[in-house]
Amino acid sequence: MITGADSPLVEYLFWVKNYTPMTGKINKKITIHHQAGQNSPEKLAQMFNGTREASSNYGISNDGIISQMVREKDRAWTSGGKATKYVKYPNQGGANDREAVTIEVANSSFEPNWEISDKAYKALINLCADICIRNNIIPSYDGTNNATFTEHQMFAS
Repeated sequence: MITGADSPLVEYLFWVKNYTPMTGKINKKITIHHQAGQNSPEKLAQMFNGTREASSNYGISNDGIISQMVREKDRAWTSGGKATKYVKYPNQGGANDREAVTIEVANSSFEPNWEISDKAYKALINLCADICIRNNIIPSYDGTNNATFTEHQMFAS
């Protein structure tokens, strides 16, 4: 395990500036998003540390490398960016980020299927299991933003 990482599965650690520090955050959900790209851990961290007002707690590259960019106790700007950004369902993106651990997964193909590699998929499953165990999250998915597993597109494009 990389010293300072929340998960023992993290292989690349880079703390980004685009996040909101929180006190008393209780992680109740995991929100998964695809990158719409094939970013390496380094490239994803650079993107989230730049002028783009976005971030995620974790990233997974095509080769299955898990990176962490925002601590689980803090709010990544994933589901709706900053609280002032427009979101698909007003205020829900920010509310989701205040109770979710978020993961960006690299794509192995682009439109229309947006597939992910087998290595990325296996890493995603392992990371989700680890997050659920450490945060006492019972996995559920029903296609709505009320379940413990949600999709980024439920809040913003």
